Amino acid sequence: MTFRIAVRGSKITTRPILAAILGGVFLFGNTAHSAPAGYATQQNPQSGTVSNVNINLRYAAFSHGYHALNIDANYTLQPWGYAAETHLYTAGIASWFLSLNLLSHAEGHIFQHDISPTFFHTQGTSHGEKHLTHLTYDLHGPHVATLLPTEEGREELSITDQHQAIDILSFFVSLIHQINTTQNCLPHTFLFDGVRLSLVDMQSPVPDVVPQKHHSVYKGQALRCDFTGRQTGGFSIGSPHKALKSAPHQGRIWFAPMQGAGFVPVRLEFDHPKLGLMTIVLQSFPHIINLNNVPKR
Repeated sequence: MTFRIAVRGSKITTRPILAAILGGVFLFGNTAHSAPAGYATQQNPQSGTVSNVNINLRYAAFSHGYHALNIDANYTLQPWGYAAETHLYTAGIASWFLSLNLLSHAEGHIFQHDISPTFFHTQGTSHGEKHLTHLTYDLHGPHVATLLPTEEGREELSITDQHQAIDILSFFVSLIHQINTTQNCLPHTFLFDGVRLSLVDMQSPVPDVVPQKHHSVYKGQALRCDFTGRQTGGFSIGSPHKALKSAPHQGRIWFAPMQGAGFVPVRLEFDHPKLGLMTIVLQSFPHIINLNNVPKR
């Protein structure tokens, strides 16, 4: 599986916001017109695992009702593994005072309903400063190979929780894989961004109509997974915001069936401790490339 997200222009502490936004990488917009040639439509959905195809998705992220970020996501899911990339960049009024442009990539293996990440990489700029994070995985979980800028003055992480943690892109790959193969959501997952640990608890999916605010491209029934997320480790020592960050924050994500792509995230809403309500919406029908038809070199 492969994912891609994009963001240009923004200025706030990058890593926690990146993790939160990438968490809403697969969302949607609002136009119930016919899908153009080469794009998946919401009719005649396929069920089960969708493999050996490359799926491209375009999202827009809104904060307090204003268009703040664009997200380009690209993923490929194979029986043996996945790859995902995201490109995050600021848009609209936010680009006047924020500068964010980050490209992330993750790969790993798939074992039935479980995934095993091999690496996660993020690089780009935020507020004119270079950002680089590279995580590798082994039997003891994720390890930080590279981290720029460096982080100091942090509370120690729980070794047990970090051992179970995965990166945000691998989390979404696993979630999409689960919803397509079992039509269920992940119960709870620890996430690690290289500095902080967070815990996401998800509820079982329920049928729901996708909200149409912010020009959703998909109209109709979907599966909605409600969740709570909270930071559990990696707090700044002496931070006055620890109680706020460690408190549970609510969120919702809608998955809709689209021909050739299976269930894809069309909308994501979550409460961010600093940014307030964030909404991520799919802006166009998925663009699908059948890898069986790609000439071998």
